[in-house]
Amino acid sequence: VERDTELACDEDALRRLPREAYSAYGQTILTAVARAQEKALEYLDYIMECFEASDFVEVTGRVGGDVVTYRIYDDGSMYVR
Repeated sequence: VERDTELACDEDALRRLPREAYSAYGQTILTAVARAQEKALEYLDYIMECFEASDFVEVTGRVGGDVVTYRIYDDGSMYVR
């Protein structure tokens, strides 16, 4: 459900933006994901999966034999699951 909601938000945002702003919008999302992955890699051995939402990026990876999920919010705060 969260993923469907996020895709609907992206679709709505793109509908409102001029076509020449699409690339910048996509780059903003990629930058947020990369920043979250870098922060998560401070704790993870490697990343298995990434999920981007409007106000956070969720990164799942391995630490030793355990699978850990970090949710990194836009303000830099982090929640571990």
